Amino acid sequence: MPDAVGNVFRSRDRRDREYGKGGRILRDRHYDYLYNVEGNLILKTPCRGLTQHPNHEVSEESGTHIAWQTGDYAYEWYGNGMLKEVRLPYGKTVRFEYDALGRRTAKLFNGHVFRYLWDGNVMVQEWQYEEKDRPQHSIDEFGRIRMQSEEPVENLVTWVYEEGSYVPVAKIQNGERYTIISDYMGRPVEAYNSYGNVVWQADYDIYGDLRNIKGIRDFIPFRQLGQYEDDETRLYYNRFRYYDPRIGNYISQDPIRLMGNNPTLYGYVGDLNNWADVFGLRCKKVKK
Repeated sequence: MPDAVGNVFRSRDRRDREYGKGGRILRDRHYDYLYNVEGNLILKTPCRGLTQHPNHEVSEESGTHIAWQTGDYAYEWYGNGMLKEVRLPYGKTVRFEYDALGRRTAKLFNGHVFRYLWDGNVMVQEWQYEEKDRPQHSIDEFGRIRMQSEEPVENLVTWVYEEGSYVPVAKIQNGERYTIISDYMGRPVEAYNSYGNVVWQADYDIYGDLRNIKGIRDFIPFRQLGQYEDDETRLYYNRFRYYDPRIGNYISQDPIRLMGNNPTLYGYVGDLNNWADVFGLRCKKVKK
């Protein structure tokens, strides 16, 4: 239930959340949210009260140190505004790496490396291997990056899309092809194996979070158009930003600010039945 400026609420009386400048969420029924001066979320903590930070904003120059505690989510960012790592409530950390174009190339978690290969703005392959087997890099006299050994490729997955779109239609893994069925908004709702059996099925709530899941949740990781879910954080990687389907907002400001034409600097889209934000930058009407 949005208010007049586009902030979303779960209750009709709009008393279940508190918002700050630009549409950043400050508090809901379960968590307090703390941001740095760039507007990036740095701490999501169970409601213990953040009375020492009335604006829910922390400046590095202030010398204030925000310590992670058990139960918190702590977020660290690169200087270019991309998410660097997330410390989870039980203490483990997920780290992310990107190429020069801002495309995510690796995720590191629990001793494993998850790698991603892109064709333009479309992720076409992913694979994983143990972090201890990751090749070391060196730079030669010409400034070229060299790998000291070949990178392992295990559990390779290839994604196939509708021509000229971001809608996935097939998953190929270990010689098996799975057909993906999407709804009119391009969100996957079913997957079938080569025998015609349903191996994955789900639908979505108003914020794009999965409901009524059949099968393994991350067997199909694509969510709203252009979004890829990380099972570790439950955030949706959306090219230039990360979206949290539990609150219906991004966790950082729109890099192009008001030019993105979104409801707020943190909002997704105004009309979930007709519009999508493929890159986390600008909402556009979905062609049906």
